[in-house]
Amino acid sequence: MMPAGRTSSSHRPSRCDRVIEPHRREIGILANSGLFLAEQAAILATLSDRARKKVRVRICIRDPLATDIAHGSAKPGSIDTRASRQDEALERFAPLRGSGAAEIRVHRAVLNNSICRGDDELLVGQYAYGISAGQSPVLHLRLTDSGEIVSTYLESFERVWASSRPS
Repeated sequence: MMPAGRTSSSHRPSRCDRVIEPHRREIGILANSGLFLAEQAAILATLSDRARKKVRVRICIRDPLATDIAHGSAKPGSIDTRASRQDEALERFAPLRGSGAAEIRVHRAVLNNSICRGDDELLVGQYAYGISAGQSPVLHLRLTDSGEIVSTYLESFERVWASSRPS
């Protein structure tokens, strides 16, 4: 396990790009909005390229229609709500879904972290109150024979995925 530490938003997506680029079996993204990834053209291009090469691509973000989303999610004086970030992320991921390149779902789970998965390698973003996802600490993990931590995060991803619905 290698803690990746606190990063700037410009570095975190490129780190995710390095995790998903070389992988051949599966890529997964689980997040509240995933907008910090969807805003990056390089990430979208990598996801599309990997899907064309028959890599399974799954993206699961928080359902913008969930009734508890808008309450308290905007900063004072801001018109930006968490739901609007999710709507924007869904719009940016839409070409992947439209081309059949990715499975995109929405969930209603309350997440304590985000997960960017490339086969058996994970980036796990830790949520911290008042800190944006792109600025949060990130753990870089790899599955090993005794990989209980990674197995736990993978199981969490699968549970949320199983309870989610197509967007």
